[in-house]
Amino acid sequence: MIRELVEFTHRYKPGTLAMCFLNSSVECADPATISQVALKMKETGADIHAIGDGGFGGCTPPKNIYQLSVSLKGEHYTWFRMASVNK
Repeated sequence: MIRELVEFTHRYKPGTLAMCFLNSSVECADPATISQVALKMKETGADIHAIGDGGFGGCTPPKNIYQLSVSLKGEHYTWFRMASVNK
């Protein structure tokens, strides 16, 4: 159903970006769960993937941010972006 909404958004106004958001305290789950959710997010066809900040103390564990990136883009690209001076 989300994929249909993303496709509708892209058809309705070409050039519009659709965002998929991992939120609701799921961002504090273990990395394996983050990986599974990330793959489902990717299946939606959304252009932007975000992770919330509702973790303990208002901060998502860095290992989960890393896992989301690796699951969506792969390890090589994640490392490249982490090492890049152009952020």
